[in-house]
Amino acid sequence: MAVQSNHSPTLHYQESKLDFIGVKNVEDAIEGVLLLRNDPQYYSQMVENGFRRAKEIDRNATTLKWLAFLGDEVLPRYQAWMLKSAAQKRLYFKIFQSIAFIRTYMRGDLYTRGYDEVGNKKESKKIRKVLQWLEKRIFGVFDK
Repeated sequence: MAVQSNHSPTLHYQESKLDFIGVKNVEDAIEGVLLLRNDPQYYSQMVENGFRRAKEIDRNATTLKWLAFLGDEVLPRYQAWMLKSAAQKRLYFKIFQSIAFIRTYMRGDLYTRGYDEVGNKKESKKIRKVLQWLEKRIFGVFDK
């Protein structure tokens, strides 16, 4: 889709202005359609870019990304987890629950607070630094 809402989760994947035209209201949408209609070269560039980008998210590319993630991230951590004692696992789980609660509380959720108008998480740099420090200190103990 060449013209779409700025609230779309696909904003995360936007690499250039050729990916799509973001709109906030009906007037922006009409303006975007007119831009494409009145500039055939820009329209052609967007179409060509769309075919190129579609290859990045096709079934094969997505499968390869998942396999890499599972093999490089999940499996090694699972194997390390299995070597932990039952007491370490319980402690780790309680700490993880606490940090998840803090993150949820501090950021809020999409429907209450914590997100800007395009869906990006808003959290203060101070909160982010504190949470990163906690994670590094606490989870670093378990990664050894």
